[in-house]
Amino acid sequence: MNRKPLQPHEVNPKWWEFYRFDRQESFRGRLCILVTCPKCQKQRWQHCSRVRIKNVTPYCEACSRIVFNLKPLCHQDIPEKWRDYYDFQCQELRQSKSRPPTNDLYIRVLCPKCLKKRWVQVSWLRTKKPSSPYCTRCANSTNKGPGSPRWTGGKTIRPDGYIELNIHGLPAEDQELAWPMSRKNNRVAEHRLIMARYLGRPLTNDEIVHHHNSDRQDNRLENLRLTTRCQHWTAPADQISGLITEIEVEVRRLMSPNVNVILLLRYFLNELRQMSCAKPDAGEDKVGGEPQ
Repeated sequence: MNRKPLQPHEVNPKWWEFYRFDRQESFRGRLCILVTCPKCQKQRWQHCSRVRIKNVTPYCEACSRIVFNLKPLCHQDIPEKWRDYYDFQCQELRQSKSRPPTNDLYIRVLCPKCLKKRWVQVSWLRTKKPSSPYCTRCANSTNKGPGSPRWTGGKTIRPDGYIELNIHGLPAEDQELAWPMSRKNNRVAEHRLIMARYLGRPLTNDEIVHHHNSDRQDNRLENLRLTTRCQHWTAPADQISGLITEIEVEVRRLMSPNVNVILLLRYFLNELRQMSCAKPDAGEDKVGGEPQ
């Protein structure tokens, strides 16, 4: 195959002695060059495109971790609020758990909750932001709520526009009202919690909190109205009925009472009332999820 060979001017001059420019062969459609690792002196084939485009070094994977990850962790690499939990004086080269195992630099870290010390890989702390000192158990399971390092405020907006609150961040009296209304992800809708706080009891599944101005994020108490599922579905029918009544009055004023338009409006009014009073089928109820 016609592949462009790697030339010396495409490689850093300090690595010239480790590249065999006279030994370049094609493997599976890709041109490779014979390279010698400067540390372990093992020879291997390396893609010419990686050397040309990505400017990789001649070190093998195991030796590159030892050579380029030996820089000790500094105070500037860790947020100020967590620096007291890192022992910057205790850093040593240890064998990693990767396969095949390699030697990486590790630092001694103290968990702020369980007060257990453990070894953490320095290269992982440099790439994972923020570098939390919490162990996996305390960060994921036992440490929830505002004390968790992953806490972001506990307030999110659902795709349907409603605001949800994390129950772990609520006061104790609000948690007693929120847990019976909570979803599987330990969250509760804010407008339902406000209505439950006003009534002093949790809401049932049949009780719906309706927004007067149709703004799902306007959760002021004066904008909320407690209804049932049936009343919530029939509420648009009253608005439609009043609108069509006004249209009928205007038609009577402009035209003769014998015009067929009036009968047509009455027919549509009856149809809309039947559609609004009809209960949704099982499929729509599943899509809707929790009652709003």
